[in-house]
Amino acid sequence: MYKNMNPQRILFIQERLHLKRYFTIASYKLINKYNLKEKISSIKRIDLFNKYISKNVLGKIGTLAGIVTLYCLISIQFALAQKQEIHKELFTEKSLNLYISSQDAYRGYRIKLAPGLGVNISFVQMEEKIKRIWLDDLSEIVIDVDVALPEAQIIHLKRIQELAIPFQARSKQKNTSLTIITDKSIYQFIIELVDQNPYQTIHIIPQKEPILELDEKTIARLSHVERGLERAIQEKRLLPDSLLISKVREFVVSARRGKPIAIAAREQGLYLSFIYELARLGLKPPQFPIEQKREPLPNNFPENFPGN
Repeated sequence: MYKNMNPQRILFIQERLHLKRYFTIASYKLINKYNLKEKISSIKRIDLFNKYISKNVLGKIGTLAGIVTLYCLISIQFALAQKQEIHKELFTEKSLNLYISSQDAYRGYRIKLAPGLGVNISFVQMEEKIKRIWLDDLSEIVIDVDVALPEAQIIHLKRIQELAIPFQARSKQKNTSLTIITDKSIYQFIIELVDQNPYQTIHIIPQKEPILELDEKTIARLSHVERGLERAIQEKRLLPDSLLISKVREFVVSARRGKPIAIAAREQGLYLSFIYELARLGLKPPQFPIEQKREPLPNNFPENFPGN
């Protein structure tokens, strides 16, 4: 690289490369020290920035002035980035509503509960009525509902000062579990006692059911599989004590919790063709039997009647 080059020119290039490397290391140290890596989007490519400075500044105004200029520019970038972050925090309104799917509620969602800021749990969008509520630790939490059970759809959790309850066992983190039983399902939550929480109302929303493509023009959902199963039992296509009934119900639960249709069916030892048949049966409109008047059988059968 330095062959047939003026020695003074070689020293100048080496000095610039050394300073460029120093500027890069110093810039990254400043960013890591003040945790500004995510805040400064305008100087993500520090290497290009330093290359521009070493090429256009150092060669014109000298080494010392270049160092001062570099740190001044970086300081300006830091100040602008911090100003934008502060403006975003001041003028961006955060929603107090949190929406979680019924699938997350099945698995056990963690609720943060802070002093003076209660949390509502709403089942309005699920169209479910609350039948029973179990709270394992009553030392710092009280519960209220919008209307009397079993017609309630909204639960309110409020934190209070710690009470000494006889025979009450508490965890080291003072967390507790909340179980809610509705007319359709069961939900479990872990309540964490914190200093502040970012929401006030948790809305439980329906989980989108997976679609079963029966053919090019027909699609069905898991609810149709359930309906087809009940219809097969009523029409005595399946015996009431058949193992297939429990397997199909376990399949529906697994599929609703996010497991792929094929895997959920394979785990229960079910063929997809059987699942599709139940779905087709559930898609059919119900048929109500029509009572017809039948003439009474004669008491005296003819001599040539079969069975005589």
